[in-house]
This record gives sequence, structure tokens and C-alpha cells, in this order.
Amino acid sequence: MLPLSPKSCLSLLVILSLMTSCKESSKSDTETATELSSGDTSENALDWNGQYKGVLPCDDCSGIATTLTLRSDGDFRRVEFYKDKSQQAIVERGSFSWVDAGSVIILALEDGRTQGYKVGENQLWHLDENLQQISDSLADQYILYKNRMDLALENKKWVLKELMGQPIELQEGQKEAYLIFNSENAMVSGNNGCNQISMGYELLEGNRFKLAPGITTLMACPYENISDQLNEVLDRADNYTVSNDELHLNKARMAPLAKFKFVPETP
Repeated sequence: MLPLSPKSCLSLLVILSLMTSCKESSKSDTETATELSSGDTSENALDWNGQYKGVLPCDDCSGIATTLTLRSDGDFRRVEFYKDKSQQAIVERGSFSWVDAGSVIILALEDGRTQGYKVGENQLWHLDENLQQISDSLADQYILYKNRMDLALENKKWVLKELMGQPIELQEGQKEAYLIFNSENAMVSGNNGCNQISMGYELLEGNRFKLAPGITTLMACPYENISDQLNEVLDRADNYTVSNDELHLNKARMAPLAKFKFVPETP
């Protein structure tokens, strides 16, 4: 895994926007509404924060690959890539507000425009300029689906304890290697034993996952054997197991490439 240049960082955003997620079966508005108890709204009753993906229809391209991240603090990040039309992704950040009795969010875009989405169980409906659902023959394509989540894995600090079958014994001055899978922005952050690392991820069925090419800091590493080997593991691993506060990163059905231990983060 090599450090990325600023130009490569833009390519990373494109890759993230094109990573497709396994979709749960969609539900109609009626089904979603029925699941909410009287007095509950999408805002207060659903786990809406997280990352959503889909490919929206496009008049003059083959589709708009869209990744929308909604944070619990009311901020968003949207990445759009116009397939077969542009080599650059459009990245927008800002805040969103709730309307329509807590069932619709409105993104405040940087150029003064707005975009509405109806919030359902694990999905968002891209709305028209009047905040109405699109009901033409392409209606099913105006849906963004939420990334699969696994709270046994995510939002925890996993400290490296074994790498390529060898136990980790930190030397004086050596940094602790660890990973954190953040469910809210679908990003892995941590340290490879020397440099900070950051990369996008996607969880798939059967405890499988995908990692996007990562970004690292560029400090000189006196203990490159650990950092290089962990980078290699992150390139190769395609599935994981979590049991008894231990995380294994694996390739197919082979022996674990790396073993991590859950360590509660101190306030």
C-alpha cells in the first residue's frame, strides 16, 4: 500500500463512489410507515446516520454513482461521479435539516441549491424539486441504499496482536498498530505501527468486505516489517471473523492473516 498524492486522493473519492453495496430488499412507503409507531418519525425512530449508495439516472450519461454520508451531528458529504462523462468526482459538504414532520431531509449545497431525500428504513428516496417522490418508469432507480453494518466489528478500537502467524511484541518507541471501522462514514482509520492510515470500506454478506486504496502519512518507519506486512494484509484480506473480543482478518478460508484484540478507548 503506497502513500497517495493529492491527485490520487481524488481518484480515491471516485473509487469510493463506485464501490457498490449489497442491497437489502426495498420497501414501499406504506411498509416503512407501518413500521413506525404512532408519534415516531424517521428522524427519531430510525438509525438513519451512515453512508448510502446508488446509481441515479442521468440524461446524458450512463448513470450518476452517488455516495451520501449523513452524520448524526447534521453534517453530510455527497460524492457524485457522472459515468462515461467526467473523470472527476463532485464532492460536496454541508449541513442538512429535517422537514415534513421528520421524514425528509434537505441538503444545503454550497452553491445555494438544495436537494431533498425521503428517509426510510435503510434507504433514501431522491426527491424532485417539489420534495415529491419521482414516480415515472425509473422510480426504483432513485433510491440510495444504506451500507451494511456490523456493530460487532464497527466503532471499536482493534489493536494488532498477531501478524502473519507471529505475535506482536512492541519495541521501545514503537507505535501501537490498530484499526477502527467507523460505521458513520464507512472509513477505516488507525495506525500501521508507524503511519496513520485511512481508507474506505464496504461490508458484504458472509462477513466479507472490500477496502478502497488507502492514504497514509509519510513518516520514516524504523519498524517497517510490521507496517509493510499490515499494509499487505489490508490489501489481501477479503473477510473477517469476530469472536470473544478478537478480530481476525482473513483471505478466503486460509489461516488468519492478522489477529486484533478489542481495547476500549479511554475518554
